Amino acid sequence: MKLINNENTSKADYIVAALLVLNTAIHFYPEAFPYAQQISACIFAFIFLLQIFRIVKFRERKVITYVLLAMSLLAAIVLVLY
Repeated sequence: MKLINNENTSKADYIVAALLVLNTAIHFYPEAFPYAQQISACIFAFIFLLQIFRIVKFRERKVITYVLLAMSLLAAIVLVLY
C-alpha cells in the first residue's frame, strides 16, 4: 500500500493510469466500444496534453513525463493515420 499511496505520486499519475487501463479494456474488447480506435486516439491525445500541462505548469522535469509525452503523441498519430 505504501507504493500506491506515495507522497511523490500526483493526481495526474492516477489519471494517466486510469486512462491506460481504460485503453487496455478498449483494446481487448473493441466490440463493446463503438469507435474504439477514435476513443483510443482521444485517450492518447489527452495524456499528451496532460503531460504538456505538467511540464509547463508544474515545471516537472522527470524522465517519465517526457517518455509519456512522446509515446502518447506517437500513439495518437498512429491511431489517427491507421
